[in-house]
Amino acid sequence: MKDAINNCKCLNELILIGKILPYTKEYDLSLFVNQDIEEGALCFVNDIIEDIEEVKKELYPIEYCPICGKKIEYKKDIKLRMTK
Repeated sequence: MKDAINNCKCLNELILIGKILPYTKEYDLSLFVNQDIEEGALCFVNDIIEDIEEVKKELYPIEYCPICGKKIEYKKDIKLRMTK
């Protein structure tokens, strides 16, 4: 998993209103993007209304802020394992 660092103000605001989300396996990626996306990568959210009571979120991975164009930087979340 990776975490975005040094986000710009506009990207933070898009995250707050739910237009940008980090990818997790609970969300569907768009069929138009490479399916080898690492968890934690920031994605643009497209809400798809399935029926009156169900809204599905489809994600499109992004590399740059869609407002100011700043490149999104990540750090790897390294988990240490105990070995005997």
